[in-house]
Amino acid sequence: MLVNAERIIGRFEQQPYEVKRYRVDFRSSLATGETISSPTFIVSPITVPPVQVLNVAIAPEGDQLVMFLSGGVTANTYRITMRTNTSDNQKLEDEIELRVTEF
Repeated sequence: MLVNAERIIGRFEQQPYEVKRYRVDFRSSLATGETISSPTFIVSPITVPPVQVLNVAIAPEGDQLVMFLSGGVTANTYRITMRTNTSDNQKLEDEIELRVTEF
């Protein structure tokens, strides 16, 4: 799944059992040759089991981030805040909303 990076960049649904891959595209926020680095994540609310951000990787071109989301409690909506630095000293902050539901 490919989304553009800008504030709330996507709203997704998945079931508690699922582990799904998401790709975040930062190209619209970057200058030519600029790359992202040092991604960090904050998930809210914290539940048991929690939503987890797993296997985070920056694409070789440095302008996209790939991650897997898993876990959470049915009927909860989580906000995942992504903070990323860039090679031109930008600090970007964007959010994903993830609704966990049993279909």
